Amino acid sequence: TDYTDVQASGTLRERVIEVPDLRARLGSGTVRGRATIDYATDPAGHASWEATVDRAPAGALLAPYVPVLAEIWSGSLSAQVTGACDLADPEAILASLDLAGDLSGSDGIIDLRQKLGGVRQYLGQRQDLLRVVYDGARQHVKVQDGKVVIEGLRIDGRDTEWSGEGTVTLDGELDLDLHVRLPAGFTPDLGDASFVAEALRDEQGRIGLDFSLTGPSTDPRVSLDLDPQELMESDAIQDRLQEEVKKGLGGLLDRLKGR
Repeated sequence: TDYTDVQASGTLRERVIEVPDLRARLGSGTVRGRATIDYATDPAGHASWEATVDRAPAGALLAPYVPVLAEIWSGSLSAQVTGACDLADPEAILASLDLAGDLSGSDGIIDLRQKLGGVRQYLGQRQDLLRVVYDGARQHVKVQDGKVVIEGLRIDGRDTEWSGEGTVTLDGELDLDLHVRLPAGFTPDLGDASFVAEALRDEQGRIGLDFSLTGPSTDPRVSLDLDPQELMESDAIQDRLQEEVKKGLGGLLDRLKGR
């Protein structure tokens, strides 16, 4: 991560560096916090820190931990984070990194057109919905055991609303469960199961779809999740099934009359 205008004050005592006040710029944003680097316990160095990030570019903030998000996220993010890691070498840093924080932002764009190409088939003429222009975004993030754990993801887009959770390994393997709430009046193309869409429409006329994103971030697999139990409990599905049965019986009777 490239920081500029770094200012710090601290003390070195018995091979422990205490930095109670550290300030820097990260792109157009600012970082302020405190850190400890301990060479007494670990000769190679062990770092721990607390930091507040104010409106830093999303790409710069996310790139070291979730590069797959850094590539597609435009806008600024603020964060409150705590973390620790060993400093022996880059591999040791990633292997030992333990970080937790809350991220939030407003007025940005998340471009999902490449990463969620498998969703295109459901959107018909509304491919623009994969370029999410949002008013607000927030998530809780943890980095543990070589993976990023995403919890409480919420993106309030102008046309869509997204929520989700899951993991992204530091080498780019995805395992995410996502929910998208589509614009009012829009019906996704579900092929032979298109009649199911009406069962998913809420009181505001918006359809919500659940899907999973798994595999390498360079070519993730997208799987639509339609819960059979939930659908069978839907009054709309029950009514449609009854209509289909009636149509089927009507066709059978017509054929019998023809004989």
